[in-house]
Amino acid sequence: MPIDPREKVCRHIDALFGTGVSDALPEDVRYEFSRRTGRIENFGIGDRLAGTFRTDGGIALTIAGAQCFFDNSKQFRENCVTPVQEAVPFVSEGRSLFCRHIDWCGSNIKVGSDVAVIDSTNVIAVGVAILPTALILEMRDMGNVEEVIIKTDTKEFYLVKPQVIEMKGKDSTIFQVVASDIEEKQREVPSFKEEDIMLVMQQANVSREKATRALTQNRGDMAQAILSLTT
Repeated sequence: MPIDPREKVCRHIDALFGTGVSDALPEDVRYEFSRRTGRIENFGIGDRLAGTFRTDGGIALTIAGAQCFFDNSKQFRENCVTPVQEAVPFVSEGRSLFCRHIDWCGSNIKVGSDVAVIDSTNVIAVGVAILPTALILEMRDMGNVEEVIIKTDTKEFYLVKPQVIEMKGKDSTIFQVVASDIEEKQREVPSFKEEDIMLVMQQANVSREKATRALTQNRGDMAQAILSLTT
């Protein structure tokens, strides 16, 4: 026996956003079905689209849909984040909201879950979370970082006026860096004798590229270069 469309939508909403959130849906919900599969593609409230079913089972809410749930369900608020006031204009324009600009976040935010961004009592944006609540709350602005330099074999990147966010995980620490500009400089690549490169290649059984990189990293010390490649 086919399931009632309203019941199907309500079950999805409660599973994703919390038990009882679907109670916020009014009676005048309309449904649009796929001509190919017969499944519900999206649902609306009155003449406004409220949410679209994703192929992975999620629901992409519109601002109107999120506003309906926010206004009528306390439980739904655990799926929301509040940005700091300085970030509100940018988020309203559709820009990403970084952790350092979050003033408050609900407890039901998971990786990949749909999130409503709230300014006071208004939904100003909707999006998908890339971090869960616990990690969002753990991220910390390091503040007063003078410079960040990224070095490769051939280049150096200087990050101008960087803002660094530190997030401590169980086994590692992650740093998120945002800079106003990047200055790129070519590194001076030291030259090595051909016999030194060949010796490192033979002793470590590596390619010329790896041998040269090891010599560069160890400032031409062949013994250290070989040791770094073989241990």
